[in-house]
Amino acid sequence: MIKTIIITDPMGDETSQEIVEQLAKSTKIKPEQFQILCHTQGVTEEVEGKSSHADLLVIDYGGMMPGSSDMVSSQIRWVCNWAREHPGKLAILFTMYTADIYIDEFEEQFGDCDNIIARYCDPYSGEIKKVSAWLKALG
Repeated sequence: MIKTIIITDPMGDETSQEIVEQLAKSTKIKPEQFQILCHTQGVTEEVEGKSSHADLLVIDYGGMMPGSSDMVSSQIRWVCNWAREHPGKLAILFTMYTADIYIDEFEEQFGDCDNIIARYCDPYSGEIKKVSAWLKALG
């Protein structure tokens, strides 16, 4: 089982199942191999409490809304720290909006973290193959 935490923006309306199905389709991992530890809007106490048990973080901030750039920056900073503390685990920035903020604001500050997948949704990046290999090793 791949212990998964899903973090979305406050307007996020996708269910855990929809996100897992998208991951499963692109990575060829069966949806039932994902165990959702929690699905929250933003990093919450629940996420912080369960994050050390997670194998995978999926961060799905879809786009702009009032105050969202500060909020997503804060969330990404938390994810970067989590990734450094847990090098054997994986964080996927699920949308281009989130990836762009990470690359623009944090990649230089945090360096190249091999376990943060920033270009997951770009089919030409090759990162889907990296995610697939990592998830298959877990599953």
